[in-house]
Amino acid sequence: MKNNKILIIIAAALLALFIYFIINADYNLKFNKINFNDNNVVLNQSVPKYMDTIVLAGLHVLNCKNTKVMIKKMPAYDMAGMEIKAYIIKYDFGYIIWIKDMSKMEALLVLSHELVHLKQHEDKRLIIINNDIIWDKDMVYKSDEIPDYNLRPWEIEAFDNQNYIKNEIENTLFN
Repeated sequence: MKNNKILIIIAAALLALFIYFIINADYNLKFNKINFNDNNVVLNQSVPKYMDTIVLAGLHVLNCKNTKVMIKKMPAYDMAGMEIKAYIIKYDFGYIIWIKDMSKMEALLVLSHELVHLKQHEDKRLIIINNDIIWDKDMVYKSDEIPDYNLRPWEIEAFDNQNYIKNEIENTLFN
């Protein structure tokens, strides 16, 4: 009986250590120091502060030049019951990426997805005018005709490319 209690205590301690290291694993990941010469400007008004580094690396990976991005903490946002972690809006001056707080590793994927949308805007493949959306220069969606989120061609493309962009950003920042 006494041996079982000792084994349970040891197992609980090991489990606690394992959980601690999992939770803190990506906090300790350090980015390489890199100077990008793309004339991109990223202003980070969110927490944590590493979001701007991820976006700068992503802009570099996507070969974006002279692009201005502001990152802001996302207010409560509900899209038909879907949990949204980030979204991007194009303005005349550049872009705002609204994002929730998240781990560094999750931010790499989420921001990669949003950067695909930025590139779609830059290439004029995704154009939003008021509540109308022009996709790939010929498909026009009125605000009341926009397909479900997972059927939107610009979202399909972003999901298809986010892992590639994430991997390229990781190669830039960690290798």
